Order: sequence, then C-alpha cells, then structure tokens
Amino acid sequence: MDTWIQRYGSCIAPEDRERWFDSINDVIRRVAPWEFEGRFIKPTGEEMFIRVLSQPVRLRNETVWNGIILDITDRKRAEEALRRTEQKEIRYHSFFENACNGVLIYEPVGQGEDYIIKDVNRVTAALLRMDKEDLVGKRLFEEFPDLPSPYIPDLLYRVLTTENPEFVTPLKYRNREDFPWISHYVFKLPSGEIASFMIDVTEAVTEDANSGTMGGAD
Repeated sequence: MDTWIQRYGSCIAPEDRERWFDSINDVIRRVAPWEFEGRFIKPTGEEMFIRVLSQPVRLRNETVWNGIILDITDRKRAEEALRRTEQKEIRYHSFFENACNGVLIYEPVGQGEDYIIKDVNRVTAALLRMDKEDLVGKRLFEEFPDLPSPYIPDLLYRVLTTENPEFVTPLKYRNREDFPWISHYVFKLPSGEIASFMIDVTEAVTEDANSGTMGGAD
C-alpha cells in the first residue's frame, strides 16, 4: 500500500532511509515516542535536515502518532561549521604544540613600542627557561630587557609595518650561560600579530665563536 509514510520515506536521503523505516518499525512495536533526524531531498533536489517528534496516542481501536516535523537545516549547518572549526583548531594546536621548533606569537602595543606575548609552544617555553603560563600576557621587552636594542625593536617594527618577513641574527633572551643562542624567522600574521619560528643554534654559534667567525647581535 502506498502510504504517506512510504511516500515521505522515499524522499529521505538514501543513506538515512533504512534508519528512517527502522525507527518507525521500532516505535510501532514498542508503542513508544518517535524521534528521528535525517536528510530530506526536496522535489527540487535541494537537501534539508528534518527532525521528527511524535507521541503515541491510544484510541479505542488503534494507536496513532501525533507530532511535528521540524526543518533543522540551519541548526545542522551551524553545527557542521562549528565541527569543522573545532577540527581546524585541534589540528592547529596539535601542530603548534608539537612543532620541533619554537613558535612565539606576540601582539604589538601601540605602534610597536612593545609586544604582548600571546602564545608560545612547549619548545619556546623550554628555550626561554619559563613555564608557558608565566610567559603568556607578559610584555616582550619588559620581560626580556637583554634583547638587543635597537636591533630587535627596529626589526619587529619593520616586519609590522612592511609585512615583509625577516631572519634574526642569533641572540640570547637573557645574558646568562644557561640561555641558548636562538635564531628567528619573523613574519606578520593576517590577524596583525607577529609570529616567530625559533631555532636553537647554540652549537653552531659556539663552533663559529671558537673559530672566530661569528658573534651575537649587537
């Protein structure tokens, strides 16, 4: 018999159709509330998402299901967009945290008078001999006054204003024996923040210094 359920079910997306009919047979067998979410194909070929909510009502000689069918397309698309965003965030954080080199992101203050550290990965925290929680939120030049000046302020300002990336001569964040020599590749992000890839080059600097061919930035 060509019933409404069968006609409507034929418009359910093929990958959801078996689940549609199985859900109907299950609630009929149990005389239970019916809930279903799936994709519906309109006569135009456009896909929409539906949610069925129905309660069994017992009559004298039969049981009928009384309910509504909701268009939840906007909600489903919003959920999918959120899921994709979350997946991108997971991939970004996985790459960020597990990169073999240090990654430092900082936000300019004013016209580049200083820079607030916005994020660092584990390698950067280890290179700077501090916990990540103690670095984030600090001002770069206040926390590390030993950074070469005016070399670093001028370089960061150039990257900020020209948006051209630059390599940094190996330097130390603090003038201490336990601090490594670090080389940077500095570039501007679309957000307006500055990012640096950081590489420990202590071994190369030490070898060059012993041979008298290299020193740190002035």
